[in-house]
Amino acid sequence: RFAPGKMETKPLFGGAIRVDIPSEFKDVSCVRDIPDHQEVFADPQTDASIIVELLTPPEGVAFDEVTQYHFAELGKCNAAPTTTHKIDKMEDSQMPHLPPAPQVRKMLLLGEQQVAKHRDSQEAANVVTIMLALARLGEPHNTDVLITLNAPSQISNQSSSATLGCKPMGGDIEKCNDIFTRVVASFNIVDYTLFGSG
Repeated sequence: RFAPGKMETKPLFGGAIRVDIPSEFKDVSCVRDIPDHQEVFADPQTDASIIVELLTPPEGVAFDEVTQYHFAELGKCNAAPTTTHKIDKMEDSQMPHLPPAPQVRKMLLLGEQQVAKHRDSQEAANVVTIMLALARLGEPHNTDVLITLNAPSQISNQSSSATLGCKPMGGDIEKCNDIFTRVVASFNIVDYTLFGSG
């Protein structure tokens, strides 16, 4: 049985949000440009990443289908075949620092994508376990907060990750679930003016 690792509280989006991230995950913005609506942390040992995104809710998509929508959009961005394993409503207790539903509604998705890294060909795609939590902030903020854990479960021998000696974490669902649950539970908005109102 694995031992839960050390977490560190990180200020996101100029300190308006705080979230606990495993200490082995490093801030990717130190090495490459990240879009303003994202914060990205990556573990160089496993090639796993944690992404926090602030998105405009998509028009014409029912809330019960919105995690699948964002998951499919991620697949399009990665040009990746996708498989959805489970979609669930989240209990308010799973994100205790946020207001309860219906003010903030919450969903979970567990899925898998075959993702080729950067300049790798699709033949070199890795199988990636994806855990996705969505919290929709209602009026007046109107924002979808997306927290995603991407953890390769199979790294292709042809992948650039293989040449770096990465060890896949995604096959250890217990570890992935522990990390993801603790990240999501720690999510705390300390300054709602980040969302332009209130």
